[in-house]
Amino acid sequence: MRHVLTLSALIVIAAAFVAVAAAVGAGLCLANSAPDRTAVVDRLGDDDAVLLVERGDGTCEQRVVDPKAIPESGRHEGAVLDVTREGYVYDRTATEGREHTFSRWFDVLAERT
Repeated sequence: MRHVLTLSALIVIAAAFVAVAAAVGAGLCLANSAPDRTAVVDRLGDDDAVLLVERGDGTCEQRVVDPKAIPESGRHEGAVLDVTREGYVYDRTATEGREHTFSRWFDVLAERT
């Protein structure tokens, strides 16, 4: 019985984390940014990178690009990129802040069960 409760708790935590990550990825694409637009690397493969790019109205569009178009330092899931006329620029500070926020949310969710 104890293992069933532990497994149930882990499933609830995982589901909550996925829901929060989906909500953040879909709706909160770092609207307070100075460059033309901000993008977040959602998925990264050998041939394609999927970016969530902020629109002017605060929503996001999905953009599939060649991973070579992204600076090497920003070629990882969750990386925040500034979208400029010249291309993409990795924003290390915004990436670290976003990762810290996700970590805190996960810690809060883990404490609830």
